[in-house]
Amino acid sequence: MTRKRVFVADADGTPYAVTVDVGDDDDDTDTPSAVRTCCVSMGRYFARILCALIVPPLRAIAIILMWPIQLLVATFTPKVARALPVELSDRWWWGSRGGGCDATGLKQARAIKAISFVAVRCLPRCFQEYLDRRAVAKAIATGKPAGSMLSMVDEYNALSKAPTIAAGMKALGMKRLDEWFWRPNEISRTPNSKQLTHPMLRPVQYVPIPTHPFTDPTTFPWVARIESQYLVVKEELQAVLRSNRGWAEPLLPDFMGNAFRSAKKGKTVGASSSPPPPADGAAAAAPAPEPAGSDSTGDDDDDDDDDDVTVGDWQQLMFNTPLGTSIDENKEAMPKTWELLKSIPGFVDNNFAMISSLRPGGRIAPHVGHTNLVTRLHLAIDVPEPSKSAIRVGNDVRTWEEGKVLLLNDAFDHEVWTFGTKNRTVLFADIWNPSLTAEDIAALKPHWDAQKNTLGVMAASYEQHAKKQGREAGGGANWYVA
Repeated sequence: MTRKRVFVADADGTPYAVTVDVGDDDDDTDTPSAVRTCCVSMGRYFARILCALIVPPLRAIAIILMWPIQLLVATFTPKVARALPVELSDRWWWGSRGGGCDATGLKQARAIKAISFVAVRCLPRCFQEYLDRRAVAKAIATGKPAGSMLSMVDEYNALSKAPTIAAGMKALGMKRLDEWFWRPNEISRTPNSKQLTHPMLRPVQYVPIPTHPFTDPTTFPWVARIESQYLVVKEELQAVLRSNRGWAEPLLPDFMGNAFRSAKKGKTVGASSSPPPPADGAAAAAPAPEPAGSDSTGDDDDDDDDDDVTVGDWQQLMFNTPLGTSIDENKEAMPKTWELLKSIPGFVDNNFAMISSLRPGGRIAPHVGHTNLVTRLHLAIDVPEPSKSAIRVGNDVRTWEEGKVLLLNDAFDHEVWTFGTKNRTVLFADIWNPSLTAEDIAALKPHWDAQKNTLGVMAASYEQHAKKQGREAGGGANWYVA
C-alpha cells in the first residue's frame, strides 16, 4: 500500500492536488487488520486485569481517606446537634433491664449508641457488609449464637413500607427506622406525639404506631370464645405438670448478644419433699418452698440434700422461643392449646408463645420487649390469689382474673410480682398491634419473616438451650405450688 499525490480537475476545469492510497491487487491487506484487532483485544484484556488489581485498593484508600470527612458531615447536622445532649443524659439501658442504670450501664448505653450512630450514618456499606460477614463467620467457628445483624437491620428498615408506619415516621421526623438505635430518647420525647411515643416505651425495635400499655379486651369479638376455652388449657397444663417436662427458665443474651445466660433467680426445693400435683387439678397441700440455701431435710444427712435443686422463679413452657423457633415437643404435649392460639385472628405464629408461671414470692424485674409491632395476650389459667399478683406496664398496674384475657404491650417498661403462696400461670402469646391495618400487615409481613430468618444461628442456639432445660426440668422437683 502506497500513498500518491495526483491532480484532478473540478467542474470548471481548475486542477487541484489530492493524496490517495494506491495498492496492488496482489497485496494481502487482511493480515495487518487481523494483527491490529488481536493487539487491541489483548490490550483491553490486560487493561481489565490491571484495573481489577489496582482499582479496589485505590477505592479502599479513597474510602478510608474520605471517611473522616463523611463522619464530620454526618455528625455536625441540626438533627445530631439536637439529639446529642438528650442522648447523653439518657439513663435507659436494656442491659440493666430498664431505666435508671448504674454508671457501668450508662457507659454501655452510650457505647452502643455511638456504635449504632457510626454504623448507621457514617460507615460505608461495603465496610458494613465486610464486618457483618466476619462476625457471622467468627460466631459459627466458635460455636456462639449470632445472626446477620446487617440483614436484620435492613429488614427492620423495610418495615417502613407499611403505610401506618410511614405516616408515623413522617410525624416524628424519622427518615429511617434504625435512627431509633442512636437517638431513642429524643424520639420517645417528641412533643405532640402522645399517640406514638412515651418515655417508657423503649423496645429494642420501635415502630411509630399508636401503642398503649393496656388494651380493652372487650373490643375484640373473639376474646369471649378464647376465655370460654380456658379450662381446656388448664386440663392440658395439669397433664404437663404431672410429667414435669418441657419447662425452661428465661435465657437472656449477654452484652452484644454473644451468648446466652440463664436468668435464674429461684429457691431450693426438694425432689421428694411433696407429692406431684393431683391428676384432677385440685389444689395440692404442698408446703411452701424453702429459701435458697436452707436445710429442708431436718435431721437427715447429705443423702437427701442431693435431691434438692434450685428452681428459677419464672418458669416457661415454650411453644415458640422469643426468636421464633418452634418447640414441637411442647406443642404436641398441649395440642388443643396450640390450636386455640392459632384460631385467634391476628395471632403471630412465629413469635414468642408459651405457658408462663411465676412461683410464690417471685418477681420478674423491669424490662422491655422486642417491638411494639405486636400486642401481648395473657389468658389467666391458674390465678388462685388474684389480689397477690400484679403486673406494671408503663405507669399502669393491673392484676389477672382466672379465665379472663389481659391485653398489654410489653414494649413498655414492665415488671411482675407474686406476693402469695401459690403459682400464678398464664397462657402467653402475641397478636398484631391493633393500630395496624390489613394493608400494613401485608406490607410488613415478608420483612418480619425475613428478619426472623436472619437470626439463624442465634435462634438455633436458643432452641437448643430451651430443649436442654426442658429435658432436665428441675430434676423432677415439685416446684409448682397449686
